[in-house]
Amino acid sequence: SSATSVARASGSEPMSAPSAIISAIPGRQPLAAPGSNNAGYIHLNGTPLNSGASVNGLYEYVTLDGASYLMAVAGSRLYTFEPSLGTATELSASLTDGFRLNFTTFKGLLIACNGVDAPQKWDGINPVAALGGWPPTIAGITPGNPSIAEIFANRLVFSGDSDNPSMVYLSELENAENFTPGIGASSAGALQVSPGDGERITALKTLFLPMNNEEVLVIFKERSTYILSGSDADSFALQKISDEFGAVSALSVILVGNELMFLSQEGITSLSTATAQGNITTGFLSDQIR
Repeated sequence: SSATSVARASGSEPMSAPSAIISAIPGRQPLAAPGSNNAGYIHLNGTPLNSGASVNGLYEYVTLDGASYLMAVAGSRLYTFEPSLGTATELSASLTDGFRLNFTTFKGLLIACNGVDAPQKWDGINPVAALGGWPPTIAGITPGNPSIAEIFANRLVFSGDSDNPSMVYLSELENAENFTPGIGASSAGALQVSPGDGERITALKTLFLPMNNEEVLVIFKERSTYILSGSDADSFALQKISDEFGAVSALSVILVGNELMFLSQEGITSLSTATAQGNITTGFLSDQIR
């Protein structure tokens, strides 16, 4: 498979959630959230964010110097939230309302995307701004805005572009703000994942294979799963590992030990690396749960 393109997937689905942030705080007396019988949870904010707009994104961002921020998105606004004080600081008010903001951190830089707006960046100091280098210039492709972000092989990876639903974009090595393909092993690139199969990319997740001592990028489509292996543009290789199971959305994928648990259209499914040969195997868990 050749390294060539990104895709807008489920991260652009409209969201609806209460505007109050509820969480468990270590060291605090367990309480019940107002109007709830669930002990162990309290409201972190006394005043709803953005006049009661839906909260459609939460993320813990840690800078290179160790500063920690709880990021919160409510409606069109992005905040940092201080749980110990119950206060929020607005960072941006220019997001498109109703779309989940997905986050990742690349070398201390916060990256956020929602499939509608240009991807955003924040370093914990300077104002939130559009990520440089996007959209990239790729022959024959007009990239839209991504809704999925992940880190792989010291690169920022985007997908979830509704205009190019089978594309995965990889940044230049150690440079989150250059996605335009070039020449050399460290250059940026883009990858077509089975275009024309009628499926869109729904999730990306980095997974470590202990038996092989290597990291791979798991690429989920709606009813199929692939892995991208290799460490640079000269060694990247795409392999299909399942034509039966895919993930319904990026939010449905979670790493548990050496297994990726995800929600497929058939039910709860796992990708396991715990085989003697170091292979990745899929397993259907919903029947066991029932």
